Amino acid sequence: MDLGLSNVSYHVRVLMDCKVLDLTGTKAVRGSVQHFYVANAAVSETPWVREALELGPPDAD
Repeated sequence: MDLGLSNVSYHVRVLMDCKVLDLTGTKAVRGSVQHFYVANAAVSETPWVREALELGPPDAD
């Protein structure tokens, strides 16, 4: 993706506020901190989210 860090950070914060991402870890890198996230059950259990992400029906996993 050709997106700026501030743009991505904003959208990750929105997804965290909506409780669809879980923080799985952090890592110190050159004076900064990387954050690692994973989509949680809210994504896999919400039909319109699965459709938007082109994941197909739940049994397709």
